[in-house]
Amino acid sequence: MIPTKTYPLSAIMGEEIEEEYERGYAQGCEEGKERIAELEAELTMRREQAEGLQNQWVKDTQKIVALEAEVMEFKSRGNVAMSSWDEERERALREGERVVALEAEVKMLRKDAERYRWLRDKSVPWNNFYLSVPIEFKDETYSKAKVDASIDAAREGK
Repeated sequence: MIPTKTYPLSAIMGEEIEEEYERGYAQGCEEGKERIAELEAELTMRREQAEGLQNQWVKDTQKIVALEAEVMEFKSRGNVAMSSWDEERERALREGERVVALEAEVKMLRKDAERYRWLRDKSVPWNNFYLSVPIEFKDETYSKAKVDASIDAAREGK
């Protein structure tokens, strides 16, 4: 059977026990209040730290995005520079091939010039008659300068 009447605590436990209980309850409530205040202060501090970390994270993320953009820009510049360098290298190679061809042509022309000079200088016999001169120039004495001028004039159609 459940009692329906309430009795004061002192009637059940005695007055001394009731006082002790109330003192302990009061003390427990004060300690509880202090602990709650400590926990609330720590919670506030942790929230502020979390907010600071979140703000720092946002700043760091913005820095990362800016750095990634800068890296991409340098990479694109590098690609442009590399493609420009590749184009320049290709042009230089073409020019180099052209130079090699021109050097070969100069060598060939130099050989022809030496052959001409040898023929011009060595083909005049003791009687100063030029062996390879057309018939209309026979019996004339030619200097190197006259031979060159005559050949140039003949080539120009004069």
